[in-house]
Amino acid sequence: MKRFLAVMLASILLISAAAAFADGYSATDQVTIPDQIHEALKKEALSGYTATSCLEHSGCAFVVMQAANGTNILYVLNPKGSGWSIYAKTSKAVPQGTGLVTVESDWEKDGIVLIQNYEHPYNVDSDIHSFEKRAYYTKKKNGTWQLWKFRDEVAWVTIAASENRLAYYGGQDAEEYQGSAYGTVQTDLRYVNLSSLPGTLKEARNKLTIAPTLPGGTLTAEVIKFTGGKKYEVYSGPGENYLRGANGKASVSTNDWIQVFGEQNGWIMIQYAIDSTHYRIGYIQSKALPKKAEVAPLTLVGNVRTVLQTAAVTDDPLFSGESIAVLSEGTEVTLLGTLGEYAYIEANANGQFRGFVPVASLSVPEITGEENG
Repeated sequence: MKRFLAVMLASILLISAAAAFADGYSATDQVTIPDQIHEALKKEALSGYTATSCLEHSGCAFVVMQAANGTNILYVLNPKGSGWSIYAKTSKAVPQGTGLVTVESDWEKDGIVLIQNYEHPYNVDSDIHSFEKRAYYTKKKNGTWQLWKFRDEVAWVTIAASENRLAYYGGQDAEEYQGSAYGTVQTDLRYVNLSSLPGTLKEARNKLTIAPTLPGGTLTAEVIKFTGGKKYEVYSGPGENYLRGANGKASVSTNDWIQVFGEQNGWIMIQYAIDSTHYRIGYIQSKALPKKAEVAPLTLVGNVRTVLQTAAVTDDPLFSGESIAVLSEGTEVTLLGTLGEYAYIEANANGQFRGFVPVASLSVPEITGEENG
């Protein structure tokens, strides 16, 4: 009998767990959440999370979910018929940690502010609240939400953000202008990563970059805006059989600028920045392109040349010149194009790769034909 009861009890528990999983939404609510928002979140597996804040603002709804381990998730919902649909789900656009996170209206730009504050659980009777971090977002005409300010009360720094600039403020009230760093900045709430924001002006100036002006030659490129929040593996040539830099770990983030030279066999040749002193030219698969992007076929030369003297090959001819391979004297390579004083070549030395060597390190083509008499 005891065994029968134990089996029956286990069965009931399993059925209950399955029902909760099928229903999806199982977070506890510390705040009141409208039924229609519950309905929109019902397919989310939120067991172990608490809904700590809910706000409807500028035609959108915002819900903050927190777990006991300090993992915080922000949901942004847009109206859909008589209910809501999820526009964004992100843990990167919201401060992380066990301090209570709330979403409130921001009167400065009629937007919202995510505030990491207070002790957790929040003591409503306390008059002393410790604000730790605040992230401010404003809604643009195209319907996207963009980060425009981030404030760290612990480090006493305020960062004003735009798509091409970070301005830093410090001092006791974090309002004394310190300077600005210029470069590509991801501010879209769907893709922004607060933890990757440079904490200081010096760090920002070392990290932020802009697409360079190419020095001339047969290779040309244009900046294409990719869908944010993605990462792609980068190879030195158009295929996974080509050398992959960074000890086989080279990759590009679509949150930064990307220059595109052209397309070949389902791959696109790109240039991107690793940091302010180190860039890379390589290839990613063409399917990474935005749907409406138009990229011309890559125009390459394809002539055979001989290496005249030992030459280091680089995938960064414009900045660091860091070597990815070394070619010995007499090695035959295929000349693909030129970029300034560098020749773009393909070779096979302990593996197939493409890269750049000084033009002067290669032989010139022989002139054939009869002389004029």
